[in-house]
Amino acid sequence: MTDLSTLAFANLLSPMVLCFVLGALAAWLRSDLDMPEAMVRGMSLYLMLAIGFKGGVAMAGNASMAALLAVLAAAGLIFLLPFVAFPLLRVAAGLSRVDAGALRFGRRDHLRHRGRIPARN
Repeated sequence: MTDLSTLAFANLLSPMVLCFVLGALAAWLRSDLDMPEAMVRGMSLYLMLAIGFKGGVAMAGNASMAALLAVLAAAGLIFLLPFVAFPLLRVAAGLSRVDAGALRFGRRDHLRHRGRIPARN
């Protein structure tokens, strides 16, 4: 039990979790937390690299067929997501082809100009 609590404590104090908690707390308190754009980009890059390296080290220690199958399954789901999301957005949300395609590919600016998504404050 001590090993489990030590592992949980170490994971809760990792930079990724602490940044998430800070962001969630700021959103919950409706804080006007604003950071310079260069700092936001730097932190984002650091967090992506830290998560990638941590995952890479874990994968290197446990390389197996199950891990390979999990990676292939994730890649397959990522490939299939646009083919599922487009018709679902058309039917469930009632969006046009252009609007559903814009959301599918992450281009929300197109919808802001049409008044479908409110502008950021």
